[in-house]
Amino acid sequence: MLMSGYSAEELRRRGSPHDGVLIQKPFKPDTLLLSVNLALSARTSQ
Repeated sequence: MLMSGYSAEELRRRGSPHDGVLIQKPFKPDTLLLSVNLALSARTSQ
């Protein structure tokens, strides 16, 4: 899980190797909860 003020597209342009769940700042508590849930679900399915 990666938290950033940059968009996913900008991170790719900058060469970020991150392939997981991206949460963009600013975010609401429910968005954080959903992102953590997605990250944990992806980890358990591998």
